[in-house]
Amino acid sequence: MFKVVAASVLLLCVGGLGLSASIIQFAIVDAVNEKLPNDEQFQHLGWYLTKTARLRREYQRLYPTGNLLRRQRILWWLALVCLVLAASLIFLSHD
Repeated sequence: MFKVVAASVLLLCVGGLGLSASIIQFAIVDAVNEKLPNDEQFQHLGWYLTKTARLRREYQRLYPTGNLLRRQRILWWLALVCLVLAASLIFLSHD
């Protein structure tokens, strides 16, 4: 029973960390859009790899000392760790 509860808590953490990382994504878009002309601004919807890479480059260029990308990366890594731990509790348990 402990493993099920622990895995559930870890999966809730994955959701919370992912939500937090997404909120930071919106903050990054807003910060970059403040400094870009209207025709070069990012829309909040419709993300794909090259658009995300361009946003990251623009953020680093416009905010060389900004910490939002680092904070977002940390949240994604923590979410991945929680997901792996939850999966190991669920699939590797021998109960």
